[in-house]
Amino acid sequence: MTARRAENFLALADTPDSYAGHALRLLRVNGGGDGIEFFEFTGAGAETFLDLTDTPGTYAGQAGRAVVVNADATGLGFGVPATLVVTHTDSTLAPMLAQAGHWFRCTNACTITLPSDATAFPIGTSLTFSQASTGALTFAAGSGATVNVAPTHLASTAVQHAVVQATKLTANTWVLFGNLELA
Repeated sequence: MTARRAENFLALADTPDSYAGHALRLLRVNGGGDGIEFFEFTGAGAETFLDLTDTPGTYAGQAGRAVVVNADATGLGFGVPATLVVTHTDSTLAPMLAQAGHWFRCTNACTITLPSDATAFPIGTSLTFSQASTGALTFAAGSGATVNVAPTHLASTAVQHAVVQATKLTANTWVLFGNLELA
């Protein structure tokens, strides 16, 4: 005897006979453990962001703010994300994806290598660098990358407290602007 194969879900022996009246319902194993049934989820839980127990209770006065982890690191709140300032003491720096948006305070002369797309920095990522000593910061392109500066400037700083921002504008291309040394 040859087993007959079902041609659709409802034709299976252990499923409901009809979709009628079950719009937007979920499937689960039935109470007898011998088939599938439709059911409507009625479990408890939040329906909105504000209903969650670890979020603010209102949006009032928060226009334009971002969702951030609160100061206790126990939930979420609204605020202005702070830029993480990293003190860098080495003579070389190759920023990593996890450092996107960071401000690097370089306390020694440093060669900064801006990476290619191999590091997956998204277009629009900005990195900020400040020369915190008398040693200049020099910017270089990583393998496959390009660093652009205005033709009147060099890809380096000239004075202590100079600040330069590098922004990834297109694939493999960074642009520098700020207090760069004149050409």
